Amino acid sequence: MKKYGSLLMLYARQSALWLLVILLLLGGVQAALFYRGTQLAAPVAYAYVVQPDGTEDWLYGADPGLETILQVSGARWALLPAFLLVTAVLCRTGCAFGSRCGYTLDRLRVSTRAQGLLQALYNGACYLALWGFETALFWLLCARWCAGQPGANALTIPLAFWRDGLLHGLLPLAEWPLWVRNLLMLLSLSLATAAFPRRQRQGKLAVGYRCTSDDYPAMVLANLIFGGTSNSKLFMNVREKLSLCYYASSSYARSKNIITVSSGVETGDRDRALEEIDRQLKAVQRGDWEDWEQEGALQAIRSSLLSLSDSQGALENFYLGQIASGVHETPEELAVELERVTKERIVAAAQTVHLDTVYFLGGREA
Repeated sequence: MKKYGSLLMLYARQSALWLLVILLLLGGVQAALFYRGTQLAAPVAYAYVVQPDGTEDWLYGADPGLETILQVSGARWALLPAFLLVTAVLCRTGCAFGSRCGYTLDRLRVSTRAQGLLQALYNGACYLALWGFETALFWLLCARWCAGQPGANALTIPLAFWRDGLLHGLLPLAEWPLWVRNLLMLLSLSLATAAFPRRQRQGKLAVGYRCTSDDYPAMVLANLIFGGTSNSKLFMNVREKLSLCYYASSSYARSKNIITVSSGVETGDRDRALEEIDRQLKAVQRGDWEDWEQEGALQAIRSSLLSLSDSQGALENFYLGQIASGVHETPEELAVELERVTKERIVAAAQTVHLDTVYFLGGREA
């Protein structure tokens, strides 16, 4: 729990001061505009009359209502730039634009999924603070005005919040559908602003391996166990268990005798992801897998081969690859050969795989 608290403090240090400044400016501007609205909507003299007692005076119109003041003041329009500024600050939080944020995130050893959820939680709290601040500010301004109006009563402010579109949206009172709408908007904004920095930090990690084995069926199964299916070691461990990658998979090219690994990782997790990918390859080279993993890989490739006849284009691509590799096996013949592959053959083929190339395409943080 301590590391999660440290992560929330990191987000707060990056944005709390800016958010406080925005709220203070918003409050000052709206208070000034509200006061200006009380002046603009003041009773206007429309006739100069002689009173029954012989005195002369201006005849004034009726006192303006609270709704009139809210409309002519323009205070509501100050919320839009403030909302955009808050959104910009929250989007920037965690992006590590030239800061030490990426290094700190790496040291905390918090998974990318947990980082996203915690930032969404923090962003939601910030939007909730803006919502509450705006509602309380308008209520206080209205209460201040009502204090000097003899005709105001306990229903004046609730009626104003009911009739005014912005205030009713901020405080829907008994309209629960509007409460649900506001909460859904809050959730959506929190997740969206939390996703932005993750996209800024995300990079593409590509790893290339050379392999010298001529045992094609064994190499196919070795690659499938390594990272070729959703039950592979890369998917189950690097992506699901450790949450180091958004995706991770491998493919084997027979014509070039190479295995390529493609993964999407956060910049701070690049080295850890590369180490874990290498660890999973070494596990395959040691034969460290369960029987169901080999059986699942076999079932996946066999189903793929036997379904080639369902698509003429897929069948053409298969035979084109066979011709390029100088072999002439049919899908059915290759399926039979794959079923004869033993664990020892897979281990022997995997042990010929060695690292050749590592390439990382980073985001703005790299």
